[in-house]
Amino acid sequence: MRKISKITLLEMGVLMALLSTCKKATVQSAWNDGSIIIDAVVKDWGSRLVWNEKSQVNLGVTNDAENLYLCLVTSDPDIHRQILINGFIVGIDQKGSKSHHFGIKFPLGISDRGNQPLMPTDDQRRQKPFEPGQPGQKGRENDFLAKFNEQQTEFILLGPGDKQKTLVPLENDLGLEVKIGFDRQQLIYELKLPFSVISQYLQIDQISNNKPLTVSFKTEKVEMPSGRPGDMMGTPGGMGRPEGGMGGPGGRMGVPDGRISNPGGDEHSEKTFSYQVAVTLAVKP
Repeated sequence: MRKISKITLLEMGVLMALLSTCKKATVQSAWNDGSIIIDAVVKDWGSRLVWNEKSQVNLGVTNDAENLYLCLVTSDPDIHRQILINGFIVGIDQKGSKSHHFGIKFPLGISDRGNQPLMPTDDQRRQKPFEPGQPGQKGRENDFLAKFNEQQTEFILLGPGDKQKTLVPLENDLGLEVKIGFDRQQLIYELKLPFSVISQYLQIDQISNNKPLTVSFKTEKVEMPSGRPGDMMGTPGGMGRPEGGMGGPGGRMGVPDGRISNPGGDEHSEKTFSYQVAVTLAVKP
C-alpha cells in the first residue's frame, strides 16, 4: 500500500479549505433608502429576505453609507430555543482585520444571566410551558416579549481582542440597534450596525465596498448543570454583576427546559446553530 506523503496531505488540506470556502453562501446587500426600521417587523424587508434551505432561515441584508442592516427570520422551534437559551452572536469580519474581531451578543444567554432562565410569574408556572412561535399562543407571546424586554436590557460587544467583552445598554450613543420579536410562528431578529463601530473594532481605516464582509450567526454551546432548570438558584453571573443580575430562580418563561434532547449525546448539552455568509455591500444608486 502506497504511503501518503506529507506534501499530499498538505495538498488535501488546501483542497478541503478551498471547498469549504466555496460552500459559503453569498448575499448581495440592497441599498437602504430609509425604509428599514429596527422594530422586529418584517414587512419593510419585502423581497429582500432570501431563504436558505440548509440553515432554515430567511436573511435580509441592506446598507446605506453609514450602517449595515440585518434581518434573520426563522420558524424553526429548535433555533428559537437555542437563541433564547444560549444567546445569539453576530460576528463581522473583512479582509485586512488580521487578528482583530467584532461581534455582538444579543440576547444574552443563560450563562450570561448566571444560569437563570427568564423568570415566570406564579400563574405562568401553573400553565403548560410556552413554546415561542407555536400556533394559538399570540397572547402568551406578548407576555413573553414583555418579560423578555424587561430583563434583556443590554448586549455584549465582543472584541477587538479574543476575550474582550463590553456590556452596553440597548439605549446607547453608539448607533447600534437590535430587536427580537415573534410573528406568525416566526422569530424575527433585526440589527443595525454602524460601519464606524465595525471598523474601529476590526482596526481598519474604513469598511470597503470592494471587499465582501463575512457575516456569521451562531449560538454557543452551553453545558447546563444537572437537575431541573427550576432548581438553578443564583449562581454569580458574568460581566461583574452580582447574583446573575437578570432573571430570578426557578421555572421557565418562554424557554423550555434548558436541556434539549441530543440523540445519542449528553442531555445537558444544547444544540447549536451556525450560519455564515459573504456579503457584498450595495452602492447608492
